[in-house]
Amino acid sequence: MPTTTQEEIRFGGLTIRYLVTPQASGGSLAMFEFEVAPGAKVPAAHSHDAYEETCYGLEGILTYTVNGETTEGRPGDSVLIPRGAVHRFENLHSTPAKALAIITPGLLGPDFFREIAAVLQSTSPGTPPNAAAIGEIMRRHGLTPAP
Repeated sequence: MPTTTQEEIRFGGLTIRYLVTPQASGGSLAMFEFEVAPGAKVPAAHSHDAYEETCYGLEGILTYTVNGETTEGRPGDSVLIPRGAVHRFENLHSTPAKALAIITPGLLGPDFFREIAAVLQSTSPGTPPNAAAIGEIMRRHGLTPAP
């Protein structure tokens, strides 16, 4: 039974496409592709205590910072983000980068990204996004914003 969706969730230089939703896997994992535009620094530094995240490079180069240590993820590289690790990633290069994210157990679904996108899309040009609303969405979906 196919589990991919054609929906693309886009915001802030990030495009997400779920390949396996938590519902499709019975909660055992979630898997999505994410593409990061050149120069994009997303998401805000955060951690998650209830699941691990493993990112596998597909195209381009992403720079990951995990617990203060920086590493580059290239095609074929994997980066493990353990539970509780403060992390973020960015594309410091002139070409798009794409990676596969695997969340175990599958606690992070597409609703998180849809809700973040809605807040960002409702922000007037030239004004900062509503940090309190973004923080509330993050916490509700098991992410803890870094101080």
